[in-house]
Amino acid sequence: MKLKLKHAKRICDEAFKAVVDDRSSQISVNSLEGVAKGRYVLTLVAQCLYKCLIEKELNYPEDHEAQREMKFLLESVRQLCIKGSSNTPQLYLVKQLVRRYGFDCVRTLELEWILPPEARQEVRTWLPISCSHQNFFFWPEFVLFI
Repeated sequence: MKLKLKHAKRICDEAFKAVVDDRSSQISVNSLEGVAKGRYVLTLVAQCLYKCLIEKELNYPEDHEAQREMKFLLESVRQLCIKGSSNTPQLYLVKQLVRRYGFDCVRTLELEWILPPEARQEVRTWLPISCSHQNFFFWPEFVLFI
């Protein structure tokens, strides 16, 4: 578990650097690689958050090294989500958590930075709607396709 968390942190740092350093108007290979790494690491983070903090799996509370690595990873992911130029990483992380584990998982985590600022106040107003075999969560200005 500890190695998986270290690996995810390294990839997250690389993704953040690639996305932030490439501010040109044209899409470059580095920015595309950064987006791919960001999506990969956010998927891993969704899985780790659920297993470690919701399911209490893998003896996470007793493994102090894993706790430390998780803290470092969450700080890197927070940086990717908040200090980036868009809220797309936040939305992608929320989408992964909701798609895999349900919206209650996001509420249970109580990590405020996961939700975009405009959604934090309105979490209680989300309406699950099913339409054409596609699930949606609505809140003003956003639709999450699940």
